[in-house]
Amino acid sequence: MGWRGSIDLLEPVADGVEGVDRPVRENEVTMKGTAKRTGKVWRLEEAKSRLGEVVDEAKKHGPQVIRRRGVEAAVVLSFDDYVKLVKPKGSLVEFLAGSPLAGSELEVERSKDPGRPVDL
Repeated sequence: MGWRGSIDLLEPVADGVEGVDRPVRENEVTMKGTAKRTGKVWRLEEAKSRLGEVVDEAKKHGPQVIRRRGVEAAVVLSFDDYVKLVKPKGSLVEFLAGSPLAGSELEVERSKDPGRPVDL
């Protein structure tokens, strides 16, 4: 990745990233070869001094990316977005029912070995 701009306004330039053959815009983050839109990209120093605003922006406009030394380092997201992210997609029963082994007539036998005697 190269850099373009003055010392105050460095702009990362994607080199050899498939699908991104231009400078990455301020409100884009490159992930797995594509530019994905986010709420805003913040420099670490700016995010530290304006944390309340970063949190407000996350609540209103979605995930806020924080860059450290020009590289994406962290994401601030609203609690609602976090809950959606970590919420299970279904119950364990639904997961097992959707398994490729469901209905395969897998027979499982339990061992009848009582184990070894233990002195307590």
